Amino acid sequence: MLAAAAALALAVGPAALEYEIVDSVRVDMGYRAGFQVLCLGAGPTGGVVAGGVTGEGVDYMSRAFTVGLGSGWDVQWNGVVEGVNSGWISSVSPSWDGGCVCGGATDYSPGDQGDAWVVALDPGGFSRWQHHREGDSELAEVSWVSGSHMRSLAAGYTHDQAGRPRSWLLRLDDTGRATSRSEVDLDGFKALGACSTFAGETVMVGSRYGAAAVVMVDGEGETAWTDPAIVEGALATVEECEGGVLSGGHAYSDRGDPILCLHSGVGGSRWMRNLAEDGYSGSVFDLAVLPGIGSALVLTDSATLVICDRQGRPLGEVDPGFRPSAVAALEDGTLAVAGSGMGEVRLARLGISR
Repeated sequence: MLAAAAALALAVGPAALEYEIVDSVRVDMGYRAGFQVLCLGAGPTGGVVAGGVTGEGVDYMSRAFTVGLGSGWDVQWNGVVEGVNSGWISSVSPSWDGGCVCGGATDYSPGDQGDAWVVALDPGGFSRWQHHREGDSELAEVSWVSGSHMRSLAAGYTHDQAGRPRSWLLRLDDTGRATSRSEVDLDGFKALGACSTFAGETVMVGSRYGAAAVVMVDGEGETAWTDPAIVEGALATVEECEGGVLSGGHAYSDRGDPILCLHSGVGGSRWMRNLAEDGYSGSVFDLAVLPGIGSALVLTDSATLVICDRQGRPLGEVDPGFRPSAVAALEDGTLAVAGSGMGEVRLARLGISR
C-alpha cells in the first residue's frame, strides 16, 4: 500500500478544489488479461469491494471477478466468482461481516437464453449462495444489488421473446431464495441502475423507448411514480442525495452528452444539466454523492473523474493516478476510486475539500 503525502489543488472559480491521495493499492490479479472494473461498493467499516469483467481467456470466455479490501485497505481476496462460467458484475454491495452481494449477467451466444444472477460471497471471497434467473431471450441482467447475504434487494430486467424489456425488483432471503418479485408498472422500461432511499423506497433509472426514464417503487413493491421521458437518451447510475436522488447518464447527440438529473421525491425532475456545455462528451458511467461538495462523476469518453457542485456545475477534475471507472463515497467523507488494466486492478482513497 502506498500513501501520498502531498495535497493537490485545482484552482477553479473563486474557491480552490483540493484533494489528497490518502491510500493507493495495486492488486496483481495473477494472470495477463484485461480487467475492467464496472462497479465499486463501500462497506460499513471503511472497506470496499470492486467488481467487473476480465478479458477473454484461453477458452475465449470472459470472467466475473471481485476484489475485496478491508477497513485498513489491505487486500482480503481477489479472483473470479465461483459458479459464473462467463459473465460480468454490474453491481456490488459489501456486507457488515466483510463479505458482499454482487449481481450481474452471463455472456451470450446466438440462440442462448440470458441468465441474470445474484451471488453472495463470504469474507474470503468464496460463494455463500447463488440465485440465477433465466430470461425469455438473450438479454437479462441484474443491474443493481443492495443489502447483505442475510437479506438483499436486486433490480434488473429481462426481455421477452418480442424483444420488449421488463424490469423487476427481487427480495432475497439468507439462502438466496426470492421471497417476492415486483414487476415495474411501466411498459418498455429497462432498469440500468437503482438505489435505496432512507424511506425504504427503491428508485430505478434506465431507458424507455429511447428516452431516459426514472421509476420509484415503494416498500410494498408497488410502482409509486414514474418520469418516463426526461430527454432522449438513458440514465445508468443513481444515488440518494440531499433533496432527492441524483442520476447520471447521457443524452443522444453526435458525440453523446453526459447529463446529471436531480429528481424530487414526488416524481419529475427538478433540474437536468448537460455537461456538453462544459466541454465534456460521452456518458456519466458512475457517480458518488459528496456531502458538502456535490458529486464525483466518471465519464466514459475520457475516463475522467469530474467533481461537480450541488447544481451539477463542474468544479474540476481529479487524477487518482490511473484511469478511473467506478467511484463510491465512504462514511468518513473520503472518496474511493477504482480502475484497472492488464493483469491488475487499481484502487485509491481520496480526500476532497473546497
